[in-house]
Amino acid sequence: MRRQQGLSFFGVIFLIAIIGGIVSIAIKVVPPYLDYLSVSEVTRSVINQPRAALERNDQIMKKIENQLSINNIRLGNYGRDAITLSRADGVLTADIDYYVEQPVFTSEEVEISINMHFVNSHEASAQE
Repeated sequence: MRRQQGLSFFGVIFLIAIIGGIVSIAIKVVPPYLDYLSVSEVTRSVINQPRAALERNDQIMKKIENQLSINNIRLGNYGRDAITLSRADGVLTADIDYYVEQPVFTSEEVEISINMHFVNSHEASAQE
């Protein structure tokens, strides 16, 4: 009697289904995470510009929004409220706090979605 070597047909189908599920979830999760990285980098670069800590908050937010619109990035449901600017002792702090609800599977009766919450903070001191 010969011993079986390798995977059976059903084993291969099962393996393909698992890999397909992982890839389909990755396709839904990776773009919002890359957007978050871009939002974080844009915010960091804008508040670290020379004299940025001396500008008004609405001017800084306008610069951040312009950079994000160039990259075609939206901050989910929060919009402008996702980035909060505050000042204390000559230090400008930009807090990023928003979430994205990304649907993974939708049918008439069931919807499966992934909720991603992004939080980060950047500081810059006043430079003259």
